[in-house]
Amino acid sequence: MKTFDASTRIIGNNQKGVVALPPGAKACIVALSEVACSRDTADAIELLLSPKEDSMKMSVCVHENRKSRASTGSMNIYLFHKSSYADSVLMHLNSLRQQRLFTDVLLHAGSRSFPCHRAVLAACSRYFEAMFSGGLRESQASEVDFRDSIHPEVLELLLDYAYSSRVVINEENAESLLEAGDMLEFQDIRDACAEFLERNLHPSNCLGMLLLSDAHQCTKLSELSWGMCLSNFPAICKTEDFLQLPKDMVVQLLSH
Repeated sequence: MKTFDASTRIIGNNQKGVVALPPGAKACIVALSEVACSRDTADAIELLLSPKEDSMKMSVCVHENRKSRASTGSMNIYLFHKSSYADSVLMHLNSLRQQRLFTDVLLHAGSRSFPCHRAVLAACSRYFEAMFSGGLRESQASEVDFRDSIHPEVLELLLDYAYSSRVVINEENAESLLEAGDMLEFQDIRDACAEFLERNLHPSNCLGMLLLSDAHQCTKLSELSWGMCLSNFPAICKTEDFLQLPKDMVVQLLSH
């Protein structure tokens, strides 16, 4: 093994060496094996041996030279796409959130707090996008307090979805998730919950679903609930939910 001086420009065949870099540069070992004598090789080695500022200039020049050479012939194109890239990025962002790394906003719900990244929230919720970009006091605030307007367990589910694109919807959380999804403008969550409730519609819950769908503009759920209410009116008119209906809705049911 041969040691080359930092000022040496290495051009030749079958040379191997350890390159001593100038003061202030990163220590770097360059192993050269059967190096072809070419302009590209010289440029690459010179780039390693130069100070940082010169290296940046060299990098631009080298790239421009390569572009010039490539443009003289036919252009081969290769589009690289890693299908799992989005999931891996989300997974890493979620890991950063759990470690409270680079988080820049703290959400409060009930007695719990959730550190988050503004960019992630704004990317999946128009509510947060408007909040953080609107120029109002909230856009600069480091904390957002929902108090008791949303259950902490429900907010946690929404945040888990924001950082993983997955959420488990069941009979216990579907209605609350739909309400929170509509309030915070997680439209995908609202629609998914509405679809779940449509599949689980029953004479025993159709009045409640009618009220829920009317409050949150879930058109298909409202239509299905309305039809089930009409077909089961003799039974549902004796329930407590029926007494909670607005007057105009009762009138419409009675008129059919």
